[in-house]
Amino acid sequence: MILRLYLTTDFLNRFNKEDNFDTSELVQKEIIELITLSESLLFSESIKATDVFNFIFNSSLPDSLVNMSNKALHPSTTRNKNNRTKIQNLNFVFSTKEDIISQWEYIYSRLPFLLMYLNEILECIIFDHLKLDDDIYILNVWLNEQHILNKIVTVKNDVNLNLSI
Repeated sequence: MILRLYLTTDFLNRFNKEDNFDTSELVQKEIIELITLSESLLFSESIKATDVFNFIFNSSLPDSLVNMSNKALHPSTTRNKNNRTKIQNLNFVFSTKEDIISQWEYIYSRLPFLLMYLNEILECIIFDHLKLDDDIYILNVWLNEQHILNKIVTVKNDVNLNLSI
């Protein structure tokens, strides 16, 4: 919805004037188009529109966020072969310890990607809305990177110091 609000010209008008306007209803083509447009907003060149789409919306991938969410929200999923409930089971209800560990690994391995994407989108929108100079944005990103690099060096030095004792 954030991308629609920022990247489309008719969203706000339709939201304000159409009784039956569904803010979240998009066909796959529209989702891909919005995500592709969002790629041009990103500072990071490592985030690609296809990766974002596959990670979140691609229902043909068993571990996409949409499939995992459907399994988490519905005790039984039968419509999509990629997230179909197993025989004599309910999604996540009878999870074993190994299943739970796997579910947490899924979340923690994918969450940084999603947060980085959302952070860059929101930063771009906020900086644009505030009409700040691009140089300030680039400086901010650079300072954040330097801060992270300094933290890494500090941790590395601490580890080396502890190893030498």
